[in-house]
Amino acid sequence: MEALSREVQEETGLNVEGWSEAVYRVTVDFPDRSMLMGVEVHLADGWHGDITIQDPDDIVEDARFVDPEEALRLLATAPPWVSEPVTAWLSASLPEPSGDGVPHFAYVARGASPSGMVVERLAPGPG
Repeated sequence: MEALSREVQEETGLNVEGWSEAVYRVTVDFPDRSMLMGVEVHLADGWHGDITIQDPDDIVEDARFVDPEEALRLLATAPPWVSEPVTAWLSASLPEPSGDGVPHFAYVARGASPSGMVVERLAPGPG
């Protein structure tokens, strides 16, 4: 959790005071890139500071606070592994938790370029 706090501070300028337990997990297999991405999502339990993007990896393109309606509009152009889990969380319709008690979204994204990528959501497996 310390590493998560450092990354959020580094990339957004916000200092998070604490974190919830995991809300959901996402895995994306990129077989054509020989890469597997794993994300564990937690809710911030209080924060201070101002949003200032300072990402040395140049991954963060935008950061802002929005209401749920605006979030859904912005998610319309996001990849499925971002839009589907966040939309499910916003609508209180997360899937049943996996064996570890945390909902899990799993995807395979085939293709080498983002514009030509074909993404498939995998059915949840046993625990």
